[in-house]
Amino acid sequence: MRSLFKFKDKPIPWVTVALILANVIIHILVFSSSNPEAILSTFGEHPTSIIQGEELHTLFTSMFLHANHLHIFGNMLYLSVFGVLVERRLGHKRFLAIYLIAGFIAALVTSWFWTTYLEPTSASFAVGASGAIGGILGACLLGFPRAKIPAPVLILFLWFLTAFFNFRIFLFSSIPFILLIIYTRKIKIPAIALLLIWFVEQFFIALTIIEPAPWAHLGGFMTGALLYYVLKKEKAPFHKEDRGQRKPPVPKPAAF
Repeated sequence: MRSLFKFKDKPIPWVTVALILANVIIHILVFSSSNPEAILSTFGEHPTSIIQGEELHTLFTSMFLHANHLHIFGNMLYLSVFGVLVERRLGHKRFLAIYLIAGFIAALVTSWFWTTYLEPTSASFAVGASGAIGGILGACLLGFPRAKIPAPVLILFLWFLTAFFNFRIFLFSSIPFILLIIYTRKIKIPAIALLLIWFVEQFFIALTIIEPAPWAHLGGFMTGALLYYVLKKEKAPFHKEDRGQRKPPVPKPAAF
């Protein structure tokens, strides 16, 4: 089976590529400046302002900012895998619509949760593309759960998760994880495996700590799932990896 990342005979996911480049370039520019925190605060989402109907442009600009290098690495990893998958099947415009709308809704959820359950100050702000990417994951789960992705992506994600719990474990486990990635490089797994891990992780975090981020991510996820049904193509092209090994039906010759 051809790899998800081979572009021969498949539409090039220009929007996914552009989004990744935009996020990475902006991140480099921000953290190359003399005061990254000031830039993040200026263009990040301030819940107290959003609730009052002010600085609404930051609902968009905050989607292209990340708090640190680990933050952007995780988001771009997911976007590079599932963005390619969803954009190729739904097309550039539908994909971009899901990404932006899901990110917008997730940002609104962030402001609502923060002002309802926490006590944000005027200095409190949120950044990140996780809500927008959550929308892409939601669309993928409902539309293409059986699509095949390289197993190393799942392993890389699990390795990435260790950094949140203990950075020393992340560093010391690097060699075993790299060897495992090399060993499984030709193995394919269904997309639903990685999607469910992400969903359970967000749901568990949402139930254990009072933070707006997981609820915003889940809000983006559900928005993307809903938009998939609204924007999906009526007759999507057949993709072998979406339906296991079944072959598309062969049309019967017309009788004259």
